[in-house]
Amino acid sequence: MSRIASRAPCTVEIVPATLAHAAAIELRAGDAMEVAALGATKDEAFRTSLARSLWAETYLVDGVPAAMVGLGLSAFVGGHGVPWLLTSPLCERHKKRFLVESRRQVARMLAEVSPLMNVVHADYGRAVRWLAWLGFTLDAPIEINGAPFRRFSMERSS
Repeated sequence: MSRIASRAPCTVEIVPATLAHAAAIELRAGDAMEVAALGATKDEAFRTSLARSLWAETYLVDGVPAAMVGLGLSAFVGGHGVPWLLTSPLCERHKKRFLVESRRQVARMLAEVSPLMNVVHADYGRAVRWLAWLGFTLDAPIEINGAPFRRFSMERSS
């Protein structure tokens, strides 16, 4: 378990993710839209993501689950890493630390597997901007289940 220093009167901890954490997270509107467009419920999205992950962690804000992040592995031959993140509005309380920690998590993912690849709902502007800020390449929109998605990817630099 790691603790992130805070000047604010609250604490942020990163702990191994559990289904109990998942049940306590109320998704941001954009995350809920993305999960629904992929044809899943919130519970199904968390359950599937956790089951397929090499590792997964929960961000706790004052002990309350605010987000879960993990790294899955594709089932295809020559599999790629599948980064995932589901957030609640609590992430807004600590935007800067969330961004710093995001960069650390991406570096950790790339150290374990490359390339990293997944999709993001094309209309989820906050997530699209965050992925671009992290350095992911975003492809042109494609349709999945009738909704616009963009594939994002990143490779370990040589």
